[in-house]
Amino acid sequence: LPLLANEFLWSLSQATLLQSYSVRGVQVIAAMNISGVVSQIFNEVFLSIGNSTGIIVGQELGADRQTVIDTLKLNDIYTRKYFYPLTSDMDCYKGMFDSSLTPVAKSVADRVITLPMSASLTQEDAERICKIIRGCKGAGKK
Repeated sequence: LPLLANEFLWSLSQATLLQSYSVRGVQVIAAMNISGVVSQIFNEVFLSIGNSTGIIVGQELGADRQTVIDTLKLNDIYTRKYFYPLTSDMDCYKGMFDSSLTPVAKSVADRVITLPMSASLTQEDAERICKIIRGCKGAGKK
């Protein structure tokens, strides 16, 4: 029942908001449509950035992050460093924070990579990616 009430009130507020905009004229409706499209574009970009899977390259694998990234790239699998650099190490925050006070965050930022993930990624693709990563075991710096 609370969910139903929430949805009803949300729908009512949206209808009221749209009605109040519609009486303001064609320019307002045009501006709303343009801002809606721009908003959707930004949402797609940021949702796509988040549409990846992060892994932490660590001691068990025995390979450094760059070795894994390079090996995957040789197989046409494109990854990137994630949480890198650590937020507290970014130029705009230099001198404000000491990343040595957050050693776990620093360690993760130095080792995490993102893997591709999408609705079109098949089970075979995922298994191929895992096999390539397992093949990096013991390669590169430790």
